[in-house]
Amino acid sequence: MHILQHTSLISRHDRQFNALVGNATRVECPALKTATGALPAVMEIPNFAATLKAGEFRAVDVARDQVEIEVALFWLCRLMEPAFQTSSPIVFAGESLEEGYWL
Repeated sequence: MHILQHTSLISRHDRQFNALVGNATRVECPALKTATGALPAVMEIPNFAATLKAGEFRAVDVARDQVEIEVALFWLCRLMEPAFQTSSPIVFAGESLEEGYWL
C-alpha cells in the first residue's frame, strides 16, 4: 500500500495505523497538471462559486485550530455538483443555514 504522508500527525511507524492500513510506504505523487495557485482571498463568493465545476478536484484548507481534530492540513475533495445557494433556510449537519447560503 502507498500513501502520501502530508502531515506529521500520522506516523507510518504507528502500530495502530499499520494495523488499520497495513505497512505503508511513503511516496511522492507528481501533480496531474501544473497547479495554478490559490484563488485571491478578496474574490467575491458568487465569483468563486462560478469557478467550481462538477467533477473537479479541489484542495480545501483545514482551519489551523481544527488540524488536530481533522488529522490533516487539507482535504482533497471531488465536487459532485456545481455550487448553489439554498432557496430556503435549512439545517445541515446540525448547523442552521439561512436562505441564500452557498453550498
